Amino acid sequence: MKIAELFATHPVFSLDEATIALTPKRGRLGMVEQLKYHLRANSLKLS
Repeated sequence: MKIAELFATHPVFSLDEATIALTPKRGRLGMVEQLKYHLRANSLKLS
């Protein structure tokens, strides 16, 4: 699954769910870095 698909199909998700769905190369830390990027780009927001 790609990150855009995750955003489209899961309006609310946890870090663990994203890590399992996307299996980033650097694991949980890699997922955190990707999510931080999307937060800065305003394509994602915390709730």
